Amino acid sequence: MIRLGAGLEAHVRIAVVIVVPMVGSVRGARLARSIDAAPADQGHLTTRSSLLLTLIACHLLLAYVARARHFAFEPAWWRAKPMLASIVGSILLQVVAYTTPTGRELLGLSAVPPVAWLIAGGAAISMVGVLDVRSALRRRHGG
Repeated sequence: MIRLGAGLEAHVRIAVVIVVPMVGSVRGARLARSIDAAPADQGHLTTRSSLLLTLIACHLLLAYVARARHFAFEPAWWRAKPMLASIVGSILLQVVAYTTPTGRELLGLSAVPPVAWLIAGGAAISMVGVLDVRSALRRRHGG
């Protein structure tokens, strides 16, 4: 196993946390755009909106990854009531922003197809899984 200096290891850890959601977001936005039947001039706006939706979902779940000792959703993860309330509130605000004409207009968003919502949720959950596996492997190998 390659041993990195503490500074380099921190940079690699940050890069993993940034790259994993970004790769899922870009792939998800492309898939949503290919499935969406929006006019050509709306395609880029739909892609951008899908990408933003996925990034927001990933970053909301990163709060649980950041506070975890071993796994993101450890026993009693729901006891952190203020954090849970802020994440649920943020999700509800995203639903309002994406599903209402006023919200989309104010934020410059496009209506996204239902598959984009599924992709955003799947990317966020996958990201948590990848980071939990990475954490488990680090503990297993004494990292």
